[in-house]
Amino acid sequence: MMAESMTAIPPLARVGPALPQALRLTRCQAQASGGQDFDSTTQLSSENDIVNQKITREEERLLAFNLRVVSALEDLYSLR
Repeated sequence: MMAESMTAIPPLARVGPALPQALRLTRCQAQASGGQDFDSTTQLSSENDIVNQKITREEERLLAFNLRVVSALEDLYSLR
């Protein structure tokens, strides 16, 4: 199920209302993995603007990976 492309399902439906924050984190990770140094407070768009920018394939991959990690953590912490 996670192997399917996120473009088949709208990102908001997959990630939910945390999409702006998730995209901002993903863009930080994508820039860092590319060897770029940046100041996240000045070089990234605001959360309001970030959802209007097109998602690259690398960002899509990172977003899907982060979704799996967050889901696993939610499962772990929801156990009693």
